[in-house]
Amino acid sequence: MKPDGYIKKFHLEDYSYINFTKFAVELERDFDELLGMNDATNNYGKFKQCVCQIRQKYDSINLKIPKQLPKELWSYFYSRVIVDRRKVFFPDIQKKIEEYNQKNKKIYVSE
Repeated sequence: MKPDGYIKKFHLEDYSYINFTKFAVELERDFDELLGMNDATNNYGKFKQCVCQIRQKYDSINLKIPKQLPKELWSYFYSRVIVDRRKVFFPDIQKKIEEYNQKNKKIYVSE
């Protein structure tokens, strides 16, 4: 679906009630379509391109509406959809990412 389709379907111009769950499900569907169309489930470079494409779509939607989507929405989508797909299709790469993140984890101490 194109960005304007999202705006119309989810009434993003009227921020009084937006079903962010349904929005995320639709974005997930589009991401899965991108993966399939680009044969990106066995090529990590293509997978990363699909991630960029879905992010561009998200940003395009965000630029066309009067009030920005919550920042947490992209974080939620990324962790729930993109990382989950990466775990399934590229487990070795995901493992390396997790090891790197664990090794370089910053510890915050509250005062």
